Amino acid sequence: MLQKKPYKILLVAIILALSLVLASRHFGPLEFGYDILEKPFMWLYSNSQILKKFGSSIHNWRSLASENEILKRENIAINQRLADYKNLQSENQYFKKSLGLKELLNKELIYANIFSEVLGINEAVFLINRGQNVGISEGMVVTTEEGILIGKISEARDHYSKVTTIRDPNFRITARTQESNISGIAEGALINGMYLKLVIQSENIKEGELLISSGDDFFPPALIIGKIQNIESSQGDTFKIVRVKPMFESLSFARVVIIK
Repeated sequence: MLQKKPYKILLVAIILALSLVLASRHFGPLEFGYDILEKPFMWLYSNSQILKKFGSSIHNWRSLASENEILKRENIAINQRLADYKNLQSENQYFKKSLGLKELLNKELIYANIFSEVLGINEAVFLINRGQNVGISEGMVVTTEEGILIGKISEARDHYSKVTTIRDPNFRITARTQESNISGIAEGALINGMYLKLVIQSENIKEGELLISSGDDFFPPALIIGKIQNIESSQGDTFKIVRVKPMFESLSFARVVIIK
């Protein structure tokens, strides 16, 4: 009970001060120094509407923030559904194109996604998310769904594989130009793309010609390799220096086809 007395006294003092303020408004100024208490209480009274408006503004702000958060979540959900729809469309187009490649080659195809790419000083490789568990093995050919040559499987693990691309210095393939039918061996050259070797000086090879696989090795014929980008001739050399720009470099893709 003793602890409650200070609170009772304070409550009585507040009621008394308010009573003095209201009495002064009806009966004129009163004595015994109530005006000392009047100013703070009058300030609170005159600003009570402002405080109410301020409290109402805070409530409205919280309400708007909550509504905005709901709208954000709904927008994210809509964008997610749109992304899923676009991804499904992309997959459908991908499989339709690759069906044409399957009919052309008459071989079984395995589909995979790229998840890591490395272009270093000595190699040009990337990893795919398919491995021995789906029948992939070393040496299998890797292309786009249109039949553009990317490389070959150089290492196969249980659930992923390493692809050595045609830019890698260790990559070689027998090839020929589509228009002039000039043959040679295409070798990877990292940032320089590829070089078509064994093209003698007398052969009339042209810049811009399409280079395709000849089928004289274990690669299927007619796979698109790239375009002849630059030709250097020298009377003192037996062979021309023929630079090739790989075709897959001009494409944006995340999926590949493995030919079994």
